[in-house]
Amino acid sequence: MDRSILFCVAILLYLGIASSTGIWGQTVHPQIPPNLPEHAYAVCRHSVFFYGTLRTDTANARPHLYRMDFATSEIARVLPDEAENSALGGQCLYLAASSDGSTLALVAVAAASTPRTSRIVLLNTHTRAIRELVANNRWNNYPSFSPDGRQIAFFHQAPAEGAKTYVPATLSVANLDNGTVQDLIEVIRKESDDSEPAWSPRGQWIAYSSWLGPTSGSAISMIAASGGLSRRITPLGIHLCRHPQWLDCERIIYCAVGEKGVSGLYGINRDGTGNRILFRGVIVSPPQVNRETAQICFAAIPPDATGKRPARLIVINEHGDRMLGPFGKIFLHRWRL
Repeated sequence: MDRSILFCVAILLYLGIASSTGIWGQTVHPQIPPNLPEHAYAVCRHSVFFYGTLRTDTANARPHLYRMDFATSEIARVLPDEAENSALGGQCLYLAASSDGSTLALVAVAAASTPRTSRIVLLNTHTRAIRELVANNRWNNYPSFSPDGRQIAFFHQAPAEGAKTYVPATLSVANLDNGTVQDLIEVIRKESDDSEPAWSPRGQWIAYSSWLGPTSGSAISMIAASGGLSRRITPLGIHLCRHPQWLDCERIIYCAVGEKGVSGLYGINRDGTGNRILFRGVIVSPPQVNRETAQICFAAIPPDATGKRPARLIVINEHGDRMLGPFGKIFLHRWRL
């Protein structure tokens, strides 16, 4: 099961079984979408949007775009078949949401597309209006909304030629108002490596994962949102750096394997100082940050796990201290997903 699928299922499962009425006050357990494509969900403050199938769907049912309301546990289709087919023309591979949940960015992949190409489609969650933002003969992926919701950072990549293992990818920013695209920097991206860009809280910087080659692995780098020179911020000896997220305007968290082979969640200052491990264990889902409370939520397998023990839903604070016990109202009133 993909790490992102496991994370989403863990969140929804917890919402349904944490208490007899659920921590959101619902009187019925939410349905759990068990077959989500990787990254095809976006958690907003009052709901979660996801692309997948429900437990109640018939066997071999095709996935759809759904919204689950946290307050009622109700799950409903976002678009009718005709609009969904028109928007996606295949399936949704990646889903991102603006901070207020008013706009979704969907990575649409046509069935059996050759060469491998994708489009970024915008969906207004209030009016259900759909429009294409990025459509070309490239692989466009990992959309990330700026804090003001007016721009999207993403990576686009030309189809691989011949037996090339590493294909250059370009980090770009698209303006949602006029559709213009500004290329920021070209990076080398391994096909199986994530490169998700992450905006700083004030929209000044973009952090991303950059592939450095088979010896050095990947690092977390940063570039100004307006362009310019990029700068690696993670130290040498830290490998497989992925999933950067801003804890605040000065600090970034990310998943990595440390110098002694220790997997976990790390934190570092924007200037590259103060790197330290916050959680030891195998991280199986991209972390999500609540900047109001400096809490971090993710799914992971702790180092003391034995056998085929499933991943746990973990919440830690900015210092790496575990938040133990039921979340209760903390999750509802302070986490503000």
